[in-house]
Amino acid sequence: MPNKERNRLCWAFLWAHTQLLIMKTAKPVIFLDFEGVLNTKQYASDLRRSGKMPNDEYGYLFDPMAVNCLREIITEKDVDIVVTSSWRNEGLEKLRKMWNDRNMPGRILDITPFAIDKSVIIDGYMIVQRGYEIKQWLRDNGRDRDYIIIDDQDDFLPEQHRHIVRTDKKIGLSHDDAQAAIKKLV
Repeated sequence: MPNKERNRLCWAFLWAHTQLLIMKTAKPVIFLDFEGVLNTKQYASDLRRSGKMPNDEYGYLFDPMAVNCLREIITEKDVDIVVTSSWRNEGLEKLRKMWNDRNMPGRILDITPFAIDKSVIIDGYMIVQRGYEIKQWLRDNGRDRDYIIIDDQDDFLPEQHRHIVRTDKKIGLSHDDAQAAIKKLV
């Protein structure tokens, strides 16, 4: 076998082996939305009624009950967070700073890519199915299992439905939602 062909095969083997190691050692992932999951209309209303501001320099404050439910998942399962929320427009570093400043549980690993090519315009708004963005992140990171999606919307691909924990946007992430998430994670 010529050296060039042998080198190509060695590199292909090393790449495949590295991908297997990543899949075996990578933590499960929560694809996390914020609106209707961590920040809720109910909590914002409660803050306003008590004369407090519902936001800080980052945006709307997160409901402590929902944050505790997220903490419950992270305590039970060792997971990383990939942000799917529109807040990702702020960039990964700013989200990590906000996460730290707000003393949030867990670690933000990444944000999903923007799948502009999978978008449609409805009533002047660009709508992108988050499912495509999650699919692209999974593909780009050599992952295809050990994940859940926590969101109040349902704009996901059929093969992702078994991974979804759908929240009630009024109350956000609940204890029951947290238990469902824990059961879905391997």
